[in-house]
Amino acid sequence: MMQGKAFPDPDDATVSREIDVYGYRQLYRNDELSFSVGVQVLAECKQSSMPYVVVGGPASPYELERDRKEQHFRFPTIETGRTELGDGRAQLHSTRAREYLGIDKLPGNPWEGGFLGTQLTRLDRKQTWLADNRGIFTSLVYPLAKALTYFRSQVNRASYVTHRPGQEWASIDFYYPVIVTSAPVFAVDVTSESIEAVEVPWVAVTREIKSAKVDGHFNIAVVSAGSLSTYLADRVSKFGDAVGEIASTDPQRFVCHQDHEYASRLKG
Repeated sequence: MMQGKAFPDPDDATVSREIDVYGYRQLYRNDELSFSVGVQVLAECKQSSMPYVVVGGPASPYELERDRKEQHFRFPTIETGRTELGDGRAQLHSTRAREYLGIDKLPGNPWEGGFLGTQLTRLDRKQTWLADNRGIFTSLVYPLAKALTYFRSQVNRASYVTHRPGQEWASIDFYYPVIVTSAPVFAVDVTSESIEAVEVPWVAVTREIKSAKVDGHFNIAVVSAGSLSTYLADRVSKFGDAVGEIASTDPQRFVCHQDHEYASRLKG
C-alpha cells in the first residue's frame, strides 16, 4: 500500500515534513535469525505540462563501485579470507555485501551501468524554450534526500560485531527515491557525438547534498507518470522478487559477517 507519510525534518526535528507517497514491501522475514529484507519507495509527485530534462552521461566507475545511501545491509562488507603474514600479523580480505549475496547481477539491480544524470531541469516555454531549475532542488530533490535520510535512520541497527539473533533485529532495505511527473522526461548525453534530447520513460540522476544532517550523494529516479507502473515492475519488483528468493534459499548469508569458504565456492 502506498500513501503519504509524515516525518520529522532531519535538519530540524521540530518541523514536520511529508513525502507524497511512501510504500514498503517486505521481501522476506526470518524470526529465527531475527532479520527482514524489504524495499521502500519514496516518491515526490509533480504536475507539469513542461518537459523535464536530465543532463549527464555514462555512469563513472566510481559511481558504479561506491556504496549507496539507497541500500542498507547488516554488514556492508563480509570477511571472506585471511592471509597469514607471520609474526602474528594477518591480512584480511573482504567482499562487498551486494557481491557476496550475488544480487549485483540481478535484473533491475541498482548498480547497473548506463546513463546517469548530474543535472535536472525543466523546460519552460516563454517566447522560446528556457531551461529552468528553480524550485526543482528545494521542492523535489532535497525533500527526497531528507526523507531517505530519515527513513534510513529508522531501520534497526546494531553495534555488535556479529549478528545476535534474539538480541537484535536486522533490517536489510533497498530504497527507491522517485520523482514522478506528468510531463514527458528527456535525457541528454553530453558525451555523445550527436547531442540530442531523447524522450525516456525514466532516468536516474545523482545529486550531492551537504547540510547539518543530510550529507552525501543521492541517486533519484525521474519517472514519467505514464511509465510508473512499468518502472515499479522492472526496477523494483523484479529485483525485489529475486532478492527475496535468494534470502529464502540461504537466509544465513544475509546476517553473516565472516565466510572464509566464499572464494573456494566461487572456484567450484
